Amino acid sequence: SPGLERPLRRPDHFADALGERVKVKIRPGTGGDRRAEGTLSAADDTQITINDDRVISIDDITKASVVVDWDAEIAKATQAGRKDANSDGDSADTEPTQQPNEQQNNQNPNT
Repeated sequence: SPGLERPLRRPDHFADALGERVKVKIRPGTGGDRRAEGTLSAADDTQITINDDRVISIDDITKASVVVDWDAEIAKATQAGRKDANSDGDSADTEPTQQPNEQQNNQNPNT
């Protein structure tokens, strides 16, 4: 598995990353900034669009990857952990069915 901050090399990689935050390096001589970062809003076989306004030819990209907001991922994981812990605590609100202890109910024939 390429991981969360996976590199994007082929058109299908970009298509799979639609809606995610990406970082792109662009070859010199194409005009404009050589770096772009933002939400990948469109992708086809020849170009990508970042933030609905920056269109970049895939042939002009020298490096691209998905960018993970680690603070948000940690917060999500922490919240999920709390939710799991709370669901365990919710079962304490219901009383368990009491089963009689069989040893207590059986009288010892030796006494």
